Amino acid sequence: DHDASGEKLFKRKSERSGKERGKRKRKRQTVATLHSNSLQRLLDETLLHIS
Repeated sequence: DHDASGEKLFKRKSERSGKERGKRKRKRQTVATLHSNSLQRLLDETLLHIS
């Protein structure tokens, strides 16, 4: 009985950490895409200015 409740708690904890990890990863990804987008915009602007 005691072991079962402990196992349940552990499972819930690991699930939560997995969700958090996924959230963090997604955030990093969006930051990277935003960064590359701004770089692309800068490149486009400089190319326009050159030509």
